Amino acid sequence: MQSAITLQSLQPYLAFLGTLVQFGSSVLLSALFLLLRPYARRRRYFVTWSYAWIALACALCAVMIRYNILPVLPHASPRDYDTHVRLLYMLYQLAKIGFYGLLLAGTLRYVKSAPRFPSVALFTAAALIYTGFSIWQSATLAGVVRWQAPIAIAATSYAAYLMLALPRSRRWLGSKLTGGSFAFGAGVWVLYFMAFSLGP
Repeated sequence: MQSAITLQSLQPYLAFLGTLVQFGSSVLLSALFLLLRPYARRRRYFVTWSYAWIALACALCAVMIRYNILPVLPHASPRDYDTHVRLLYMLYQLAKIGFYGLLLAGTLRYVKSAPRFPSVALFTAAALIYTGFSIWQSATLAGVVRWQAPIAIAATSYAAYLMLALPRSRRWLGSKLTGGSFAFGAGVWVLYFMAFSLGP
């Protein structure tokens, strides 16, 4: 009983630490990619992946504000149905969908060619509609993540396939590691989806 109480009391701090580590890692990766841009100006996929990490940092920033900043503000007791909380959820969802879209776009740039403007415009419109609908259908952040999971699984799985199916002449350690990372990310999201689907 004492152990359960201790774990329960530590949970908010562990959640804060986990979010902070993810946010810090995303900011550092974004900075690294941006600093390396002068050395990769002709590699458009590199720039696209840089923007992807910026989008992820924005998404995690929204989560930090919701769970780590708003609750400690004086006279603030944020609830999931509050307008400003819903807007934070919307920013989080849109930024995460943008993150996976940019990861896939960068992979397409690396493998064959950049997505054309009609495809980008269609994805942007679909992302906005999907984000709005998922927020409308979700009462909590767990519900938002459930709606996010299919996008993440589809994007990372396809990106993994594109990288791992490169012809032998273009296959090297970096492309294999990148493809393996995408495949691992897809597997983790499948587990996420199963775990969050068991919740309320």
